[in-house]
Amino acid sequence: MEYLKIEPADHLKPYVQWFGLLRSQRSEALTHTFRIVSDGCPGLVFQQTADSFYTIDGKPFPHLYLHGPATAHSQNTAFGTYDMIFVHFQPQALKAIWGMDAHELTDGYTALDSVLKNDLCDRLLSSEDTNEKIALLSDFLTQQLIRNHHKADGRVASFIRQMANHNCSLKETQSQLNLSERSLERLIKTNIGLSPKRFMRINRFQSALRLLDTQPTQLLTYIAYENDYFDQSHYIRDFREFAGATPKEFLARANGPLVNFPEWT
Repeated sequence: MEYLKIEPADHLKPYVQWFGLLRSQRSEALTHTFRIVSDGCPGLVFQQTADSFYTIDGKPFPHLYLHGPATAHSQNTAFGTYDMIFVHFQPQALKAIWGMDAHELTDGYTALDSVLKNDLCDRLLSSEDTNEKIALLSDFLTQQLIRNHHKADGRVASFIRQMANHNCSLKETQSQLNLSERSLERLIKTNIGLSPKRFMRINRFQSALRLLDTQPTQLLTYIAYENDYFDQSHYIRDFREFAGATPKEFLARANGPLVNFPEWT
């Protein structure tokens, strides 16, 4: 497996976390299973070869598609070799870039052409150079940001920052943003696609997953308490929900450089 991570231009960083290239080696086995781990973020995926990847229900993905945030774990299967470029967005990108309510794509995907008529897929297919493809994607997103008249709500960015602080409760965040519980729920579902509580849980789980990934020999009790879980059993419960395995099973079966999209063996 070949993986390349590319940083976005500065003006795209509020919307794009990174671009990624994921490509199989020709000598690899014909069938690959990848685990989708919840991280609260949407994405844009381009497949060089049609019908490379299939959903857990056996449906082929389009050449170029948008996907929303995942509320729980899932999996994709690739048959034969694969060659894909993906855009890993910031949590609020669907609303910010396309003006769409993010919850419309939660746990789902759609061909980009169904959201916006464009020739981006044809241009990507015509290019044989990775840097050129990244440039095409960057230019497309830049132009879409210019066309989109949605005005970013600063409270969404504040909420995301607050959720990175595990010592801050939803009630405290709600008070700081001067929003009622129902108003906060609407704001976050519209802009991020998840309920505030689920987004908070996924953020905490992701923090624990990063610690497990970088310190795999660390005691699970330590990881749980470092990330403000009540106890180890609550941590393992969230891990099963968002990764589809226990932490120990995950370490044994997840391969590859992408902790949120590992090849599952």
